[in-house]
Amino acid sequence: MIFDCTHKLTDDLPGYPGDSETLRVESETSENIFSSSIHISGHFGTHMDTPKHFFPEKSGLSGWDSENLHSSALWLFCEPSQRGYTLAPSIDLWSLPNVEWIFFYTGWSEHWGSNKYYSDFIGLDPTLVEDLFDLDLIGIGIDGASIDPIPDEKYQNHNLWLGNDRYILENVKHPEKVEDGVAYTTVIAPLPIEIAEASPCRVFHITS
Repeated sequence: MIFDCTHKLTDDLPGYPGDSETLRVESETSENIFSSSIHISGHFGTHMDTPKHFFPEKSGLSGWDSENLHSSALWLFCEPSQRGYTLAPSIDLWSLPNVEWIFFYTGWSEHWGSNKYYSDFIGLDPTLVEDLFDLDLIGIGIDGASIDPIPDEKYQNHNLWLGNDRYILENVKHPEKVEDGVAYTTVIAPLPIEIAEASPCRVFHITS
């Protein structure tokens, strides 16, 4: 079975505040041949942030090893706190299966496609992000617009995580039938645009 964790994209979807362009598709037909030019923000939809996003001297997608396409991930349920979403009290990070990615389920993906999605989202508690360095992770993901809570204009979580050469997935869709705390074989496939700092990507869980 395959679980798709990627949001579908249309040109009428709202984008992250301040993004000048999200998605534009220009099409033409010539001699009965239909072709399109696609203009899209690297941070639109389900996407990956690389360390280059906040640290221009670090590697972007050119540093993404193709061996990382096939990895493992699990979802953890989060609850809101004063500083941002943190783990439910019943979850112990150090008792989890050994995985390469952790995705955080806040329930915010239910608002995908609405203006609320980008206006009131809550990112992760910075203390939680710091704790994750004790795990050998490639990256973290969230079912919301950012791992940083509004109104953190210093982007503490992005600076902390990307500054340590890790990766971030944002706007990850949470499939209904995925179980909390269960390790899934996972495919994460950004576009191989070597000079870019971010890219839309497909994300799948695969079960036998």
